[in-house]
Amino acid sequence: MGLSIHYSGKLKEDINLHDFINDAKDFAKTHHWKHHTFNTEFPAQTDSKDDYREEIYGITMQPEGCENVDLTFLSNRRLASWATFQFFSKYADNPNELALYTINVKTQFAGPKTHVLVVDILRYLSKLYFAEFKLSDEGNYWETASLKTLQARFKQYNQIQDNMEIGLMATKQSPDETLEDFIKRVARDVHDREKKNGNKGN
Repeated sequence: MGLSIHYSGKLKEDINLHDFINDAKDFAKTHHWKHHTFNTEFPAQTDSKDDYREEIYGITMQPEGCENVDLTFLSNRRLASWATFQFFSKYADNPNELALYTINVKTQFAGPKTHVLVVDILRYLSKLYFAEFKLSDEGNYWETASLKTLQARFKQYNQIQDNMEIGLMATKQSPDETLEDFIKRVARDVHDREKKNGNKGN
């Protein structure tokens, strides 16, 4: 739970990865974000458009109070979170492609200003460097470019989270109920109350 951005994509075949990384790094330095660079040059070729080698390419950035903004790729030039890739490469023989190739960034604790910056850099890079790019913004800023809409969404998500915390403290777990089932029950109760009050959330 938490307001997030979800994105996926593939770099153009003729894009120089150094140029991409330098653009992202300049943005990170401008806004005083921590960043880390992985491999900076793709291999000459891969076996097919779907295959990849067990290496990560690109850069990851960390705005204050925000999850990592991964601009990292597999050798097939598709975006992939380095942390998710590490999990799949160690534990999954048949990785779920949607999970592997979708990057999720929770911005709720960073606030609207950081959310806007994350969307802005992704919008800029996607237009310049990507052959394919999809983004789903739970703050609706990607679609609307409306700060007012974004602030309202943050307020809504923060209220839901506050209500969830209150619900967990005020509700007693049944003896025969697992912790997972208990949390799900509280979440359903919070959702039902929000819906009844006209705040549907996600």
